[in-house]
Amino acid sequence: MTLLTRAHQGVDNIAEWPLIRNRVRREYDDVFAANKDANLFRGVFDTFEAAEASAPATRPLGYDNSAAASMYMDRTRKTYPTDYPVMFWLQKLFAEGCSQFYDLAAISASVITLTGVI
Repeated sequence: MTLLTRAHQGVDNIAEWPLIRNRVRREYDDVFAANKDANLFRGVFDTFEAAEASAPATRPLGYDNSAAASMYMDRTRKTYPTDYPVMFWLQKLFAEGCSQFYDLAAISASVITLTGVI
């Protein structure tokens, strides 16, 4: 076992001390509740209801609200690096004569909106 591995395990062990773990959890809960820009995640839940009960009261639940509706508007105004793989495969499909497709993840809508005909 290398010195670096032992040091890492030592820090991991300290992070599990109840006082440290509880403080880190409280700090993350505060960051999570105040977050407006990052895709943060918290917890594993047995039911939707348990997850819903754990959600911070300071933020709306789900995507059925005006703030969430406008979250991805910027995706329709410019092409992002993550759009290029989708455009690559769509270009191949259209070149082979495909004239329609169904996007199960609803991701490529921004690509089509941005590029028109690929």
